Amino acid sequence: MEHYSKSEILGKGSFGVVYLAVDKQGKKAVFKEIILAGLSDNDVENRRKEVKLLSTLNHPHVIKYYGHKVDNGILTIYMEYAVNGTLKHYIENKKELIEENEIIKLFSQLLLAIEYVHNLKIIHRDICNRNVLLSFNNRIKLADFGISRHIETFSSTNNLCGHPGNLAPELCHGNKHSMSSDMWALGCLLYELCTLNAPFKAPTIAGLLISVLESPTPEISPKYNSLLQTLVNSLLSRDPASRPTAKSLLAYPLLAPYIHTLPVLYHQTSNELTESDKQLLSYFCPNIVQELNL
Repeated sequence: MEHYSKSEILGKGSFGVVYLAVDKQGKKAVFKEIILAGLSDNDVENRRKEVKLLSTLNHPHVIKYYGHKVDNGILTIYMEYAVNGTLKHYIENKKELIEENEIIKLFSQLLLAIEYVHNLKIIHRDICNRNVLLSFNNRIKLADFGISRHIETFSSTNNLCGHPGNLAPELCHGNKHSMSSDMWALGCLLYELCTLNAPFKAPTIAGLLISVLESPTPEISPKYNSLLQTLVNSLLSRDPASRPTAKSLLAYPLLAPYIHTLPVLYHQTSNELTESDKQLLSYFCPNIVQELNL
């Protein structure tokens, strides 16, 4: 990555600066620079875990990790550049409700990304509109695994973290993060796609948490298929055990026809497919399974 040079600042956060970088051929990438000096031991450990997690992920709807280095106390993470910015920016710039077909497309791609990380026993813990990026043709890219946790490796999944508006009710009660709390956050994003607004609002964090705990499940426009409202209701169930898993939603009647058309999994060679991938292909595309001799 040494042949890339910084072009502009894309954003700043509490843990560093994100730069757009361009090489001599015009190819773009992203540099995330984190100054380690001054960070707590816990924050440094989280950055180490982020790099470790990123290096293990390989999915068309997860932001691609190119590498990292530590030089003079600065951790630099090299990642794929998503040309169309964040889902937050996409929603904020919409002047009218998004077409149902577009909602299904965006949501299904995000669902595939979440199913992939959950299949690896990873809890994202911060699924929100600013951490979902859009590449060419608005192709979804799940990003920011800085506070993600691997279930079998990390036990500290009960720390309250993530976007306050997307915190599941059980987290407000002090319970641990789980795949089910990720699914609640996914439901919040689905509601945003359908309404261009967050499902729960309040002027203060305390008020927001009360809204999450007590407000009725919000409704979307009746212009959409009733199966969308049913999906919102199931994802925003206050009972974590009642929420669907990412894997189960791959067969949801409103989503399955679109997922069936996606070539995303075909880009992997047969020996790179996980058992979950093979099951998905077998369910939706038995002809492809036969052609690849899986």
